[in-house]
Amino acid sequence: MKKSLYILGLLLCLQQTVQAKITSCKGYYIMAAGDSISCTFDIPTDRSTNQPIYLELQKRVIAIDNGTAKKHSFGPKHLKKFVFDFDSLHIEIHSIPFGKKAKKIFVKNEATGFLTIYSYYSETEARPQDNGINFGYSPSYGNGMYSVRTGIFQNFLMQKPNEQLAYIDGLNFKASMANYFVDYPELVEKIKKGEYTKKTIRAIGEDYNQHHGK
Repeated sequence: MKKSLYILGLLLCLQQTVQAKITSCKGYYIMAAGDSISCTFDIPTDRSTNQPIYLELQKRVIAIDNGTAKKHSFGPKHLKKFVFDFDSLHIEIHSIPFGKKAKKIFVKNEATGFLTIYSYYSETEARPQDNGINFGYSPSYGNGMYSVRTGIFQNFLMQKPNEQLAYIDGLNFKASMANYFVDYPELVEKIKKGEYTKKTIRAIGEDYNQHHGK
């Protein structure tokens, strides 16, 4: 009986796994010491959306140096940032200290200027009907398999001049943004009306920076 249940559970898990693909992307990385190296990255990509799996890129990235063809696995403590082109997108991933222990993670740069915006992803156990959570995939980069049992949602870090990084809750986006942009009511109104959303976070950064003339 136990063996049958084990086999049944294994089959269910196999049904709920999807093969991730690797996309080769040209770019460069900057070491913690400041050296810049041109390379090709192995970017984990979701087959269903054909988008980079940023949750995995927060942990590490695989780079193959152009000159030596040497392959590296870099974590946030090794690099200042890495940059690559994915289809028509120019993507910058920065290494920053985060959390109470100031442990470094890779985050995606969304805007730079008077206001700097980073995005990062969190995962939690979730049901498909959980409001505000993208019931997506939690990939295992090593073997290219990932499970659909985890909810993945996007959060943001924002920083104004001479201020600390501010955490913007992706699940309470409108309220968090209203609190943060008290100095620009017109922008808050656009967000409340749905003219700007999480999907247009870069436009929010551009609007705010233009408002401040930077």
